[in-house]
Amino acid sequence: MEYIEKDAKDLAKYGLDSPSYVVEAAAGSQRVTLLIGDVKENNSESYGMFEGTNEVFVINPGALGFLDTPALEIMDGIIYAPYIYTVKDIDFNIDGKTIKIKIEEVKDETKTDETEEKDDEVDKKYKHYIDGIDVEDRKGEEGISKFRDFYASVIGIMASAIEPEASPAGDAEISIIFNLDTEPGKVTVEFVPRDEKTYYAMKNGKYTGIVVRKDAFDAEDGPRKTYEKFMTFLNGGQ
Repeated sequence: MEYIEKDAKDLAKYGLDSPSYVVEAAAGSQRVTLLIGDVKENNSESYGMFEGTNEVFVINPGALGFLDTPALEIMDGIIYAPYIYTVKDIDFNIDGKTIKIKIEEVKDETKTDETEEKDDEVDKKYKHYIDGIDVEDRKGEEGISKFRDFYASVIGIMASAIEPEASPAGDAEISIIFNLDTEPGKVTVEFVPRDEKTYYAMKNGKYTGIVVRKDAFDAEDGPRKTYEKFMTFLNGGQ
């Protein structure tokens, strides 16, 4: 990295008044924003500057090879996926009904607070409920396995595109309300119609920049079909 100008007054000269790329990075509590402007005359370097300064330098774009990678390939595409055993309950509102999911830790009355602190997570036991049905009581371990499959389908709706500049408006057609036993305590994910085929994904009332396909909810491993199969299984079907 070579400094070109320590106190640049005319950022437009370097394309930094309207940068081609804005890269945010963090390490611990430290956060920086790198602005990347025009390509230098030699066509092998670009002008750069850290936000909050006027110090212009040149940088080899090869060091930032991800810049031309589509953003969807960089991000994991998941909207919100808490670990199942940090969840107390979920209200999954879809198709005009509320599917209720509940997970409850079973306390061992023989243990003290001190011994509980030493227990590994694998030693803890939980009760799993769907729409008020005690899954283990109804179908044993196989029922719990299918419960986890359904949970995975609920949190597994993935981004099909990103559209960060959009301004979603209107009411959500689908919402998932997570009540947690860890911070932040409650998270609401909503899906607001974008067009006939897609939704905007919202989290706690704020747009995530993520667009999802409506038919993701109807896939073989999507929540509608997984729920239908799960309830059929619980009620004696296959």
